[in-house]
Amino acid sequence: MTPRVAQSIVVAATAVAVLLALVARLDGSGATGAADPIRVRYVYSTDAASLVEPLVARFNRERHRVGDRDVFVVGEGLNSGEAEALLARGERHPALWTPASSLWPRLLTHDAHASWSPPTSPSLVFSPQVIAMWHRLARALGYPRAPIGWKDILALATSTRGWGAYGHPEFGPFRLGHTNPNISTSGLSAIVSEYYALTGKRAGLTLADVHRADVRARVRTIEQAIVHYGETASAFTDQMALYRESYAHAVYIQETQLRSFNKKRHRLDGIHPAEGTFVADYPLIVLRAPWVDRRTRSAALAFRRWLRGHVTAQLAAHNEFSLRRPTKIPLLEPPTPDVLAAIRDGWRRDRKPANIVLVVDSSSSMSTAGRLDAAKVGLLSFLRQLSPRDRVALVTSGAKVATPVPLGPPARSKPAVARSVRRLFPNGERPVYPAIALALAAVRSLHDSRRINAVVVLSDGAGTMTGYRALVREIQAEPVTEGTNVRVFSVSYGDDADGAALERIATLSRGKFFAGGPKNIDDVYGKIAAYF
Repeated sequence: MTPRVAQSIVVAATAVAVLLALVARLDGSGATGAADPIRVRYVYSTDAASLVEPLVARFNRERHRVGDRDVFVVGEGLNSGEAEALLARGERHPALWTPASSLWPRLLTHDAHASWSPPTSPSLVFSPQVIAMWHRLARALGYPRAPIGWKDILALATSTRGWGAYGHPEFGPFRLGHTNPNISTSGLSAIVSEYYALTGKRAGLTLADVHRADVRARVRTIEQAIVHYGETASAFTDQMALYRESYAHAVYIQETQLRSFNKKRHRLDGIHPAEGTFVADYPLIVLRAPWVDRRTRSAALAFRRWLRGHVTAQLAAHNEFSLRRPTKIPLLEPPTPDVLAAIRDGWRRDRKPANIVLVVDSSSSMSTAGRLDAAKVGLLSFLRQLSPRDRVALVTSGAKVATPVPLGPPARSKPAVARSVRRLFPNGERPVYPAIALALAAVRSLHDSRRINAVVVLSDGAGTMTGYRALVREIQAEPVTEGTNVRVFSVSYGDDADGAALERIATLSRGKFFAGGPKNIDDVYGKIAAYF
């Protein structure tokens, strides 16, 4: 080997080594560093996504470091209640968490049996909770001349005279709604506010208060008067935008949602309850959980400082938030973790029960890509989320339209539906629409105003449209009367599903349409369960 050849080999080897070192320093964000970056997983409330996500992207572009390592933030938006449940079960491992309210870390302390959240955390932004009521109805109630409180709202909701007690019998019974407290901050705040109003307190709510027989009886009466639950505040107000006063007269939501709603030329008045209200305070919680090591914690704290410094009053206002906690309205004190958990668990027992008929398309087309097997898993999960007082039935369409399990006592019908779901198999070509009509007729025949009445449909839309036009006429012929109207929640199942017909059925019945597939059907049924 000549000296020149040997020198060329050395130069080439050196170049390769430099290139390999450079490749090894590349991280997932495209930045280079002496070592892999510190990845800070950040879970934040979905309603803060428009504020948070551009700032996360900016932080990552700027390339920040802790010690000798880059910091890269990986964000994920989740509903606050969903995030709390996933954290408690160990199915998410963020270092930083921003739920919409400090109520949620208190529940996490109870559910995880561990103090993963520090006693206090700085807030990102603020938004008070308000009773949002249609403008003309709020005026009929005396707002804003007279102070309106939870006691007024709850008395109106449970009165047999309804609006007649205020000289407006033409408005009918008062239609109050709130979101599901297992998922939504507004829903959780609403049920805690009920207990405060019924005990005459603003602070210091105790387990004895929650377990008082007279208080629990009143809570059950109030929840019986609720016309709708909902997944989130935005999902609830979307329905109010479509159906206006026929859907609900009032709902407890954050002021941010009220402002966004009114920008669309609607008119809801935001009433701060006279007894006090909660404020969504969006805490920036650096978790003290087993999966957060010292270096990750330092990186999360560095990002938190940067984030707070870059949320200006103008940016907060642009996203309908405030940078300061409100001081001119009476506020309620968050309960202790055990009291908060007792209120949530009590709601699960006391909420308004439902009559639900599940309609499952079990035709041969559902055999594609394991669709029916995945749907069965989702259906069984849905059944587990129902109240012990809910009545449920099953109707199928495959080789024929059949009712394997009719509506009956919950103790018998729910286990029977679960057994029938496990036995389902793809067979036949019957269209789903006659099955929906049969389910609709079964619920309507009950004339049950004491329960939420619904049909939940899953179909890939394959096959003929036989029965569709007759079903539409049947839905349109039924007047929308709160308490007896049957809503259809439809799921268009599969990437190639034709969901137009299913969506129209849901819309006409004042229900809701969902699109899903085998990979996310469990989540879809979880969203539907939030309406019960």
